[in-house]
Amino acid sequence: MSEKEDNKGQKKDKYLAIRCWIYICIVIFIFSTPLYIHTGHREPELRARANCKKNLQQIGQALNMYAQDYKLYPPYQGALGFKTLYSQGYLKDLKLLVCPSTANSIKSVEDITDQNCSYIIREGLDEKALKNTELAIVWDKPDNHIKFGNILFADGQVQRFAGTKWLEENKK
Repeated sequence: MSEKEDNKGQKKDKYLAIRCWIYICIVIFIFSTPLYIHTGHREPELRARANCKKNLQQIGQALNMYAQDYKLYPPYQGALGFKTLYSQGYLKDLKLLVCPSTANSIKSVEDITDQNCSYIIREGLDEKALKNTELAIVWDKPDNHIKFGNILFADGQVQRFAGTKWLEENKK
């Protein structure tokens, strides 16, 4: 066998190996593409849920500072409670009142309305009630997410709940 024939065999083996790798890559791409497409649609909502949870945590910090000063939470439910927190300097960023999953927008104090706020705050809890760590104090409006919601409890933790009745089953 001559050297030329040996080189031809090696070249064929190289091309065969390259073609095999190309076929393998194509097969992997074909089978993995639906996975990327499927998770790509869910990713923005998952990110919005996580940011929603962060909003509630920061609202919880503002509520705790208010409660330390006044020995109770704001005496108003909904937007008026949030307006109290903001106007007295406990809540610094109006964007915290808007769940990222909604189209709501709050740019000024005048925009803090029940319609624009994405969350509901429980009114007028006193110092005794604040010690109940299982007490829900702020929660998502039911339409913020699909079959899902976040609830801030008196101890400062935010829990995520799924299902069609997440609010009724977990708001005490």
